[in-house]
Amino acid sequence: MTLGDKIRRYRLLHGKTQKQLGEEVGFKKSTSDVRINQYETGKMAPKADIRSKIAEALDIDIEAISDIEISSFEDIMYILFELEESIGLDIEKKDGKTYLVLDDNNKDIRSLISYLNIWKNQKTNLASDPDNDEKINEYKLWKSRFVKNTQSLFDSKKEAIKNKYDSLVYKAADKIPYAKQSSDITRLLRKIIDSGISISTISFYGVGSVHAGYTFKISELLNPPSDEAAELFAQFLSEINRFNELGANCYDEVQMLDKAATITYYIPVKELSIIMMQIDEYIEFKNDPNNDNEIAIELFENSFNKDLKTYSNNIEDAISFQENE
Repeated sequence: MTLGDKIRRYRLLHGKTQKQLGEEVGFKKSTSDVRINQYETGKMAPKADIRSKIAEALDIDIEAISDIEISSFEDIMYILFELEESIGLDIEKKDGKTYLVLDDNNKDIRSLISYLNIWKNQKTNLASDPDNDEKINEYKLWKSRFVKNTQSLFDSKKEAIKNKYDSLVYKAADKIPYAKQSSDITRLLRKIIDSGISISTISFYGVGSVHAGYTFKISELLNPPSDEAAELFAQFLSEINRFNELGANCYDEVQMLDKAATITYYIPVKELSIIMMQIDEYIEFKNDPNNDNEIAIELFENSFNKDLKTYSNNIEDAISFQENE
C-alpha cells in the first residue's frame, strides 16, 4: 500500500471528500481537492509538515501514513529477516499452519509484547465477526490511532492509580518517616507482598546504572485486598516521590501482559538495586512449597535478616553518588 493509498483509505473511513480534507489541511478552497488528489494518486508526495496536518485532520497517528511501502512477498521476507536479527523473531510449523514467534520473556521487547497483547485483545473485541461492517470499520479506525489509543489507555491507568492513592500518599508523607536505608525499602516491599499485593521484578542496564523495576498488577492496586495493603503501597509511592526529590529520576511504565495491565516503578540507582535482589530472594522462597515448614522459615528468616543488616546502603548517599558519577 502506497502513501497515497493510505491517505485515501483513512479519508474514506472518516467519510470525508478530497475537498473537505484539503480545506481542513489548510489548502485554498479552489485547489484543495486537487492537492489531495495529487497525494492520493502519487503524483506528489506531501512534505513532513503537510503529512502531519493530514494526520491531524484525519485524527490518526502520523505513523499510519508512513511512506514505508511493502509491495511484494520478497519485501516482507527481508523485513522478517531484520526482525529475526533485531528482536529474535522465530518461525515454527504446527498443524498445517506457520507461526511467527516471539519470546514473551524477552525483557528487551517487553513493550512490543505489550502492544501485541493490546492488538490481540482489540481484534478479538472488534473483528471477530467479519460480516459486521460497523465493527470492522471501528477496528480499522482503532488501528489508525493505535499509538494515541494506547497512550490514552496507559494514561487512564496511571490516572486511576493517582486518584485512588493521592490522599493516602499525602498522609504517608506527612506521618511516616522516610526510609534511610535500602533495607527499609526491602522490608516495605516485603510487607506489601505479605499484604496480598503481587510484585515481580525486572531490570536492565541503562547509561551508567541498573534500572531496577518493581511491577504491580493494576487490578490489585485499584482493588487492594485490605486497607493495610493500600496504605503500604501508598507508602511505597511516597518513598518514590522522595527519591525523585533527592534526584533519583524514578519513572513508571504501564504494560499490558495478556489481559492484565501492570505498572512498573523503576529506580535507576545502581546502589539501590540490592533491594531488587533481596526481594527476588524473598519471592523465590515464598513461592517454593517446600519451604512451608517451621525449620525452613526459621533458617530463611535468620539468613534474610542477616543479609539486610550486611547489605544495606544509605539512600541519600546512593542517590547522591549516582548523580555525581
